Amino acid sequence: MKRLVVIIVALCALMPAFGQTLKGKSNPVHLEITSKAKSSPPVMVWLSPEQTSSVITGAEVTIKVGINSTINLKNVTVLINGQPQQSRGFGVTSPDASKFTKFIEQKGTLSAGPNEIKIIAVNDNGETTTESRMVSMTPSVAIANAESRTDYALIIATNDYKDWSDLTNPVQDAKAIATELGENYGFKVEALYNASKQEIVTKIREYAKKNYNTDDQLFIFIAGHGQFDDIGKDGYIVARDSKLNDDTYDTYIPFSVLRTTIDNNPSKHVFLTMDVCFGGTFDQAIAKRGGDGDAMYTRHSPGRIH
Repeated sequence: MKRLVVIIVALCALMPAFGQTLKGKSNPVHLEITSKAKSSPPVMVWLSPEQTSSVITGAEVTIKVGINSTINLKNVTVLINGQPQQSRGFGVTSPDASKFTKFIEQKGTLSAGPNEIKIIAVNDNGETTTESRMVSMTPSVAIANAESRTDYALIIATNDYKDWSDLTNPVQDAKAIATELGENYGFKVEALYNASKQEIVTKIREYAKKNYNTDDQLFIFIAGHGQFDDIGKDGYIVARDSKLNDDTYDTYIPFSVLRTTIDNNPSKHVFLTMDVCFGGTFDQAIAKRGGDGDAMYTRHSPGRIH
């Protein structure tokens, strides 16, 4: 704060006014002048989407925005249609990133129709800069088909056995997968936990009888004990009621039967994941090697994806 003292002096003058004399006197005047900090809000440079309004095909947009600020940035928020976005995608790869105080580079998911991408930058002085871009999304044929298709998930896991030793993780893992697929990816999920051989076979056959649309998808996950027969060169799923000592493997579910049933499933998109011992022998080429073919498939290890 600066203090400026100004002294104004009225000169004494003799003026002929009705024979009177006017006399003046100096008076000190104090003026208070406060200096204010120069306003310096954040400045944004949009690299993508560059245009104020644009149209894209597809549900994903790349957001690249550089922000310069002479005052420390307190907060930067990215919103799509009013919803705050978590930073995700591919990290900073742009060569322009070093030119800015802060650089935003991430992917955002759009809804069909117009979408507002808004960025709000606030510095430590409370100065705010808000800028927006409008992006209209026109669904591609693939996205339109995805919206009309149905995704199914059949989750099978066993922890508790009558004759075999119990396990700890299969059901826990299966429940986590079921929740993720159902809540975040829109799958219609059905789960079988600690089921008998008949229940498992019946359910797999049930999914082979369904009527699927062209783009429908089926995901099958099976976790638990597995077994392998060196004579028959076939692997087996061990069900809750499978016998520990079963020389003919009648109480087990053969990989060959499972493979045939899935191959004849009318869905054009079937994805099978097996987390069972000897799961790798689901591949017939590996199964024919037998127990001496490859140790990694004959020890107790998760199976591989078919």
